Amino acid sequence: MARHSSDREDLYAELHLASPRWEIRLPSAPTTTVAGIRSDGRLLLSLTPDLVYQFDAQNRLLRAYRDGVLFRTQGKTLARLRRSRTETTSELLRHDLTEQELETFLKSLTESLEELQQQLTDPGTHLLRSTETGSEPLKILATRLAGCLQTEEKLAPSYHTRRK
Repeated sequence: MARHSSDREDLYAELHLASPRWEIRLPSAPTTTVAGIRSDGRLLLSLTPDLVYQFDAQNRLLRAYRDGVLFRTQGKTLARLRRSRTETTSELLRHDLTEQELETFLKSLTESLEELQQQLTDPGTHLLRSTETGSEPLKILATRLAGCLQTEEKLAPSYHTRRK
């Protein structure tokens, strides 16, 4: 784990393994929004450099990054993973979200996805870069967002870890 974090410069370029991918300027956002779909079907959404979501091919949340904190699915809840650094150590502190915390998190996620979905059709939205061509380059993204919003099972199954 790196001792110091740095700002990400080109989120679109970081998603080079995703195809299709998009960089979008939304009317209400201070930074660009970047999205991509990897070959295994994972959807990656970077609404801002500090608000990132990753969904599996079935539109269930795998991971999220919010305000410097990583969240990872545990199947029935999310684990909040926060780095604690000193001059000599770097620890990853884990907290499994309570039912109330999970409900609040998922409500915020839904609001973010609904806002993005609505803004994709706003005339003030500008597609800056895309690997998609044709008359409706954002249609695939809009379809995936709808799937994420409609899925009954919001969280992907727990990651398999090597530790026992």
